[in-house]
Amino acid sequence: MIAETAAPPAEGVAAHAGSHDESAARAERVEAAALSAVHEAAGQTLRDRLGLRLETVDGALVSVAAGVPNFLLNRVIGLGRSGPPTPEGLDRIKALYAEAGIRRYFLHVTPGVEAAGLTAALDVAGFGPTRGWMLFERPAADPAPDVDGSIRVAPVADDAEAAEAGAIVAAGFDLGEAGAPVVARLARHGAWTLYLARDVATGAPTGAAAWFRHGDAGWFDFSATRQDSRRRGSQRATLARRLADARAAGVRVLFTETGEWTEGDPQHSYNNILRAGFREAGLRPNRQPAG
Repeated sequence: MIAETAAPPAEGVAAHAGSHDESAARAERVEAAALSAVHEAAGQTLRDRLGLRLETVDGALVSVAAGVPNFLLNRVIGLGRSGPPTPEGLDRIKALYAEAGIRRYFLHVTPGVEAAGLTAALDVAGFGPTRGWMLFERPAADPAPDVDGSIRVAPVADDAEAAEAGAIVAAGFDLGEAGAPVVARLARHGAWTLYLARDVATGAPTGAAAWFRHGDAGWFDFSATRQDSRRRGSQRATLARRLADARAAGVRVLFTETGEWTEGDPQHSYNNILRAGFREAGLRPNRQPAG
């Protein structure tokens, strides 16, 4: 997920939205592994302090973060992939978030599984539609886009830089101070790589991002830009560096996501992702508790 918001897709691209269900389903599997690794990287002490927990319900991964009341860490991935959710399963999901005191969370509906009964089951359970997220895919072998060189991006070098990157991401995604160490801990997990972007001229931090390796696939996430550094190419630079590193690591396919484009709400991330060589892999509907 990218914190900055997206512009309309390039002409001809939107026509393919939702037509790549197999790619979208694989993207979700990689994303679920990445989110599980976020919990793992946090460590037991931080998990206990923030009420981080994972549970599988009706084949879907349920991520709960009582101490970080943001849908980035409070969401359900893979809903419907193993069949329509059961009333008991939906009740269990409600109970998990109620126990954690989380009132707003997302249920991602896997693209291509809008089978008969699924929408009705969610309606009956009180989960209303909200803005969807677009999944993207790209071959890792394709060259990374050129950037102007004014922003330097590198993996965090120590705990201090990890904390700096975590603070930027937490601010960009409205995770609060409690969410910053969750992101910073990604630097300690072997499958995640956390990056800090800096202005070449001044050395000041401009943004942060991360990517996760899962077999021959990669997941790009946590891309955020400091408020005072927007429109300077930080996001493009972090995309280019991660693409280059993923290709060097031998990854074959890469996935990422951002909010769907909606009329009247222009976003920059969508176009940055497309310019980086990604294509739309499927629009994922989202549900949230009604009211």
